[in-house]
Amino acid sequence: MRVLNYCGFEKKETYDILKAISKKKEEKIKSAKDKFFSKMNEVLSQDEESHREKVISLIWQVIIDSSNYGFNVSHSYSMAHDSLWIAYAKAHYPQQTYVGLIKYFSNLRKLDKIRTLKQEAEKYFGIKLMDRKFGQDNRVINVQDNIIYQSLDSVKGINSEIANLIYPIKDMKFNTFDLYIKLKELGLNKTHIGNLAKIGYFKFNDKMLWLVNNYKEYKQLNKNKVIEIFDSKVMDCTIDLLYLELVDACSKETNSLLKFDDVTTVSRILFNHLSWIDIPDIQKYYWEMDLIGEVITPHPENTKFYIVEKYNENKGSILLFDPEVSRLEWFMYKRGLTIANKNVIMVGDVERKEKGLPIIKQFMDLTSIFKNIK
Repeated sequence: MRVLNYCGFEKKETYDILKAISKKKEEKIKSAKDKFFSKMNEVLSQDEESHREKVISLIWQVIIDSSNYGFNVSHSYSMAHDSLWIAYAKAHYPQQTYVGLIKYFSNLRKLDKIRTLKQEAEKYFGIKLMDRKFGQDNRVINVQDNIIYQSLDSVKGINSEIANLIYPIKDMKFNTFDLYIKLKELGLNKTHIGNLAKIGYFKFNDKMLWLVNNYKEYKQLNKNKVIEIFDSKVMDCTIDLLYLELVDACSKETNSLLKFDDVTTVSRILFNHLSWIDIPDIQKYYWEMDLIGEVITPHPENTKFYIVEKYNENKGSILLFDPEVSRLEWFMYKRGLTIANKNVIMVGDVERKEKGLPIIKQFMDLTSIFKNIK
């Protein structure tokens, strides 16, 4: 910047010129280069022309190179100072350092930073970050025996107040239905409970999600209404058998309508006939990326998925994060392929060439999986 200022550029212009060079703005670069060469030719007018041209070209190249990545000295010093202290702290106090860094970035909702710190802590220091589970103290991030227990306030839609409400019951034993009722009594709403279930916080998250989407304290039911509530795929008995059980529990009966005094008991009967509900892994990947910024669901070795960082549909280019190797990579994809989801995609076929970007020839069709995500 001083060299440019010496060559007749105003101080406020010099930074703009360096930015123009880094952004490859040809017109701005050409006008600046012409002015620079003209001034430097005057300064070095007594030198031989061939030597003069060589020196000026070398100086200009230094400006070009520095503009690709350069910032002022005070900023460089501050960054170097911080980096050295953090490196020292990681080497000598790794547990406390990673707890502090993860807590800091959790408050800022920098989920990508947390993901990187987690991988680094486990790879280089053997510090494991436990997935959030009911029964832990998740009020604040804390470390015990080289294991970091994460807080709930870094989960999208959850704050420290929710963690404080859950803490007193963390050691109590509940079945899924009674735990749902207790959480509602404590003041959690459906979004709170649903988001926790989507990151695998409970023992039976599929059934907890069914309660979030379908639970009501039914005061009256007929057979058609029971059929509406349940999909036959998630029941462990027929509608007829379930209806007979409901008849036994009701206090009043007509030919078509059952009326109940104890609505919680009726809801429990309905819930107890739920069988295992299969949630596709790719749907779990989506929820986890959206809510905590990383995928924690184990996946088979032959399942390849990427996290979409950004893409340009007009150019057919897409920047993907590969969680297996923690690397960002640009791909090209054929026009006409639709990105079904903005957070997670599965790649069906990739053609890699020696030169140029790899080309994605096929996305797996995820439309049917994602259409019902809430």
